Amino acid sequence: MKAHILLFFIVAHIAVLAQEPSVRGGGINRGGGGKSPIGGISDRLGTLNGGGGGGGQLDSLKKRNKNEDSITISYRLIANTLRYKLDSSINDYVRFPIPHNYIALGNNGAPAKPILFEPIMKSGFDEGKHALDIYKWKIENIKSYQTTRPYSELAYALGSGAEQLIQFTHTQNVRKEWNVAFDYRLISAPGYFRNQKNNHDNFVINSHFISKNKRYQNWFIYLTNGLKHSDHGGIKDVSNLDNPVFVDRSTVQTLLSNSASAFGNPFSNKIESGQIEKNKTFYLKQSYDLGKKDSIVLNDTTTLTLFYSKLRFEHTLTSNSESFAYKGLLQDSTYYKIYSNTDSLFTKSGGSWQIEDKWKNLINDFSVYSFPDTKNTLQYIKAGVSFENRSGTFFKNFIPLGRKSIYNLIGHFTYKNITKNKQWDIDATGNIYFVGFNGGDYEAKASLTRLTKSKLGNIKIGFENINRTPSFIYYNESVFGYNPVTNNSKENHLQLTAQVFNPKNRQNISVQLLQSSNLMTWQNFTTYQREDLFNMLKLKFERSFKVYKKIVLHTNVEAQQMIIGNAKINYAKLYTRNRIAYEGSLGKRNLKLATGLEFRYVAPYQLDAWSPLNSQFVYQDTVSSKNNLPDIHAYMHFNITSFNGFLRIENLNTARIVNGNVNSGLWFTNNNLVAVRYPNAGMVFRFGVYWRFVN
Repeated sequence: MKAHILLFFIVAHIAVLAQEPSVRGGGINRGGGGKSPIGGISDRLGTLNGGGGGGGQLDSLKKRNKNEDSITISYRLIANTLRYKLDSSINDYVRFPIPHNYIALGNNGAPAKPILFEPIMKSGFDEGKHALDIYKWKIENIKSYQTTRPYSELAYALGSGAEQLIQFTHTQNVRKEWNVAFDYRLISAPGYFRNQKNNHDNFVINSHFISKNKRYQNWFIYLTNGLKHSDHGGIKDVSNLDNPVFVDRSTVQTLLSNSASAFGNPFSNKIESGQIEKNKTFYLKQSYDLGKKDSIVLNDTTTLTLFYSKLRFEHTLTSNSESFAYKGLLQDSTYYKIYSNTDSLFTKSGGSWQIEDKWKNLINDFSVYSFPDTKNTLQYIKAGVSFENRSGTFFKNFIPLGRKSIYNLIGHFTYKNITKNKQWDIDATGNIYFVGFNGGDYEAKASLTRLTKSKLGNIKIGFENINRTPSFIYYNESVFGYNPVTNNSKENHLQLTAQVFNPKNRQNISVQLLQSSNLMTWQNFTTYQREDLFNMLKLKFERSFKVYKKIVLHTNVEAQQMIIGNAKINYAKLYTRNRIAYEGSLGKRNLKLATGLEFRYVAPYQLDAWSPLNSQFVYQDTVSSKNNLPDIHAYMHFNITSFNGFLRIENLNTARIVNGNVNSGLWFTNNNLVAVRYPNAGMVFRFGVYWRFVN
């Protein structure tokens, strides 16, 4: 962590010494007026938001008095030319890292998966471990800011079982078009059962710079993720959940690390047994533009210099190292044999053993952009080629068992057009792996959006076709793989989407048809197979209704059904989430409040099993969720100018009256099962605050 902080101050110091570039003009700002671009809704940032810069004017064009308290701030993502406003909405609990439509294995930071079926819609090399993905920060989601004043945000959340979330963000424009940003997050959750502790930390430092002549741009990102999950392997006897003797969940016996303490030190990142994932990414993108200059006379003494791009040459260098490890205890070797078809893993003398796949990756990408309309930078054609070199080493107890080197040559193409009248959006992207380990993989994606002013809302149709090599975990070269992939057929996923959405009332109606073939699935802890072709139909409805004055109902209903085929995958046919709440301002409008009840229901289905050793959700057909009750949460979210807070009491549905010789009374022990032998938490109390500062 000390190295991270030192790097941040070095970059910030260099930025301060840099020359101040002029302001870049041209383009269309779709984030003006306090609203996010198409498909999203963003509230103003209280007194911090100084207004949007629409009509082709970037926020940085607005001249401000340095002594003013207000701020104009926006951001864009690395692969997106649209600008967005910061979202200070309190209507929903967006700060929690686990999305509402996911299930997690018992506590914050635990392995998680979507409730509805979602295949991997990405071509190219893939290790195959995704259960902790929602806790990772990724390059494509890093925010590149523009701000008129230094801006900081400090967040702290505390929950039952010593759960903590700490996050700090800082960004500032050291010059008009040079922004630096720093972000750090810690998730610590010891859990409620034995050996259930999670400890994740994320760090990123990034900057965006435009040269004085407006032709050169530079994006720099350094990102790290460190994820540690202690895994109890499931409880030994599910009937113990109903036994009054075990209302204290720390006394319930577990399959793995049964002797471990239920509540470890929340500030310690040491785990006894479980998954350890680490990655570090260095990302550098540089571009040089050819085009024409222009100027605007603002007054008698000020002339604004503009530059319109016609052609752009871009180079991107991505260096990445990542490791996927599992640490186990020798005392649990009998149980680990359930998850592995070999005894050779569990041979280290001493108390523990460890296996690990470790990769280093280097990607060079060269791209050319063409801007058909020089005054609309949101319309462009991009074509390029990437060369990937990847090397892997596979360890048992820190001793290399083998190595593998692979390469890929990739071509890619993009066409995007957000029209000047803001009524049509076209987005088409594709790539193909010409040769290499993933030779023959490809992605083809396209969408067409019609923006309307009707009550119906906006209309979007989309198409995706993914052809991908099975994940590396299915190869016996990986220490987590057992059998060689004898069938070289690639997974193929074809997805068609039709959507109608209206940002004004948060209405979203969509129909999706997914066709998959050769999907690799785990049929038990040690074997996997390819599924024949199957089709899945998905329906989604979201809408916010005004019930009475400031009483609002937010509803979300999602359904899915396999209409062709008989693939062995477990999936829920229906999922719904509803919130009934008071939402409005109190007093002199300084206090904004959203408080009410949240209900979440998942139709009964066959639960997945979980393999701690391989970090995989596994198919099984004997245990279902039919005894689960709908989740019920009470919440209060509030905002006072630059201060946000929340108070939540979750899983009220677990309440039950316990009658027995001991521990009689009201206990929250009617736990829902989220996977075989893995219960969800009982009642959870969470409180959090978020401060925003303008320096």
